[in-house]
Parts: sequence; C-alpha cells; structure tokens
Amino acid sequence: MRPPPPAHPTPAHPAPGRHRPHADTARRPPRRGWRRAWLAVLGALATLKAHAGAALMIGVSHNFGGGTGVTIKLLSSNRPDRPVAAVGLTFQRGSPQGDGPGVDVGLGVNGRRGSVVLGRDLTRGQWQIAAGLSTRGCPPAPPPAPAPPPFVSSVF
Repeated sequence: MRPPPPAHPTPAHPAPGRHRPHADTARRPPRRGWRRAWLAVLGALATLKAHAGAALMIGVSHNFGGGTGVTIKLLSSNRPDRPVAAVGLTFQRGSPQGDGPGVDVGLGVNGRRGSVVLGRDLTRGQWQIAAGLSTRGCPPAPPPAPAPPPFVSSVF
C-alpha cells in the first residue's frame, strides 16, 4: 500500500507544475493589479477636465496598522475650505498586507494648496489618512475689454 501524499506541498515535494521558489521570493506575494491601477489613474486624469469642479491630489498616505505610501486621489471639488469626497489609488511598499496598489475612498477638506483626506483602503481593509498637494480652481476670467468708441467721420 502507498502512503498518502502530503496534505501541504513541502520544499521536498512542490506542487505539480510549480517550481521551488528562491529563498528571497518565498515570502513575497505576487504582483497583481498594476495594469488596472495605472488604467484607473489615467481614466481619473482624463475625466478631470470633464468635471469643472473636480481636483486632483497627489500626496502621502498612511494606513493605520499598515504601511506608508504615495497616493493619487480624485476630489469632488477644487474650491478651498470646502469638504470633499475622494476616490483614489495608493501605492505602498513593505506593507504587511503586501505590496502594490490599493483602491481607497474617503472624506476630507481642501485647503488653499493642499488637501487632507480620512478614508478607507478597500483593498487592504484599513483606515487611512492622506495629505498632499491638490489642483486649484482656475482664476476668474478677466472682464471683457471695453467697446471701442463709435467712429465719427469729419467729412460732411
């Protein structure tokens, strides 16, 4: 009678079709979602022009119970001293939940040149605080030029 196969693959018996990982990559989770993350960032940038009141924030974020990373967020308003809703992507390295992009949503406030957002990283399931520089509204258009005086001919 044959002994049953091991319940979990061991280094001596890797799973069929898989190679043994190197010592430095054994603990690293697989990279996933980078292409989708960049497509989402490009999509957010493309729609920024379409929404007159939207703003873009680029800054630093910290997940409570996790790591610190770089974040890009689309904000609902570009007016200073106003509350905003935010949706964005956070790129972290060295996080206990794994490296890579994370999708987050939150609420915050715009300042004159920056924004602060408190939200939730949906990918990692952690609360997050982020601060960074944000785009501002366009300055008001200059008033139209005065109309020239009417032309009066001196010939009778």
